[in-house]
Amino acid sequence: MEELLTVLRKFPLLVPQNDHFTVFDGYISAGKKEFLISLKVPSYPLLEDLRINLPWHVELCLGNSGQEVKNWEGNCTSLLTFLECLQSEIEESLKSDFAKLLFRSGDRMPVEFYEKLVDSIGCLEVKNILRKLETVKDKSLADLFNAFEETVLALSDFWDVVDEMDQKCWVILPEQPKWSDTFRRIALGQHVSLVVTLDPSCIQKVPELNFFGPEQVVKHLVSTMQENIARWPERQSFVDSLQILLGIDVFPSNPEEESSSSTADMECMICCSVLLAGETPMEACTNRCGAVYHTSCISQWLVVIASGSDSSGTIQGKCPSCNVGILRVSNVKQ
Repeated sequence: MEELLTVLRKFPLLVPQNDHFTVFDGYISAGKKEFLISLKVPSYPLLEDLRINLPWHVELCLGNSGQEVKNWEGNCTSLLTFLECLQSEIEESLKSDFAKLLFRSGDRMPVEFYEKLVDSIGCLEVKNILRKLETVKDKSLADLFNAFEETVLALSDFWDVVDEMDQKCWVILPEQPKWSDTFRRIALGQHVSLVVTLDPSCIQKVPELNFFGPEQVVKHLVSTMQENIARWPERQSFVDSLQILLGIDVFPSNPEEESSSSTADMECMICCSVLLAGETPMEACTNRCGAVYHTSCISQWLVVIASGSDSSGTIQGKCPSCNVGILRVSNVKQ
């Protein structure tokens, strides 16, 4: 009885519906909001066979954690600890950009929110997820909405990851990232960048990674990644996991948000810009200077001073930055 009184004091809006305290209906507070929940605890005070119903928008925010909540009875020692864990999990999920957009107009979401979801789902073309929508043809509007809700729930973790990358990394491409973009090219510093390609249907696994930059730096990063691949922590922040994998303390921030001094790490040494007609520097000097160039810039530069051309259509010459060694790049027609 003492534990029940503690529950009622801490969660005063959650009301027992019978004298056996096996059913609770009411609200749980989290993040300055109140959420309607329903609890069935048939073996109270034991949590065996506990069942909980959460609002659909709360389940969307919780993502995979929402499924885990329903299996917590084995890890929680009492109803009080279960509710405290639930409250903490909801509060944490409300910090995501997805949740902020979802709740910015209360339970009534703006039309542009649905438009963004529909556009993102359609562009992703995730077959095993979209199949849920395809199977509800000729059924009721409620069936269609439920399928849509399940699809959004399946993708919410993916959207949280790309939102986190957009916030914590210097994203070079896409220029204007969207939820429908499954890749991000991020700056790593030292004239090196990384293309991270994600699988929306399995966001917890190690993503596809492709490095661009000076050979020696890339070799070191690849070697570090191979050493740390077994340490990929599925339950940690995605960006934190990526830093552990690559042995990087922190990713460079977007220079537009801080100082412009770090822009030089990704600038083409010829045109002094990062983007040129939508292209980022893809060619790197293999010498110690590590200068990077747009393919078109370095090709046009070398074609004037090229010492020769081979049958594979590449040109060769000296690096405009360090004037050392032979730089070979794909020949671009003038």
